[in-house]
Amino acid sequence: MNNKFISTIAKHAFDGLGKLETLDMSENSVRHLTADIFYPLSSYVYLSFKGNQISIIDNDAFKGLSYLRELDLSYNSIVNIGQGTFVPLVSCKVLHFRGEPTFPEIEPHTFLGL
Repeated sequence: MNNKFISTIAKHAFDGLGKLETLDMSENSVRHLTADIFYPLSSYVYLSFKGNQISIIDNDAFKGLSYLRELDLSYNSIVNIGQGTFVPLVSCKVLHFRGEPTFPEIEPHTFLGL
């Protein structure tokens, strides 16, 4: 679903995609990753939001993604990452933040669990 001009993702937008392992949302206009947006999807292995306009990532945005191995958040405008945001990503081995123009102040325990 890359290059589709998607700017918002409704809660439950991914319902019914429980077997999906890869989701590429690159080069859209998403600005905010809200809490529980992927819950209860647990089969994702790769997730990319590269080249969006994300500025805020809620604490529970990645809740349920315990099998995720790679997350690409490169080339966004992230200014706020909630404390403990990455805790659910217990299997994540690769986290991309390339091209962040102004990386936010990092709160304690932001990367806990990785």
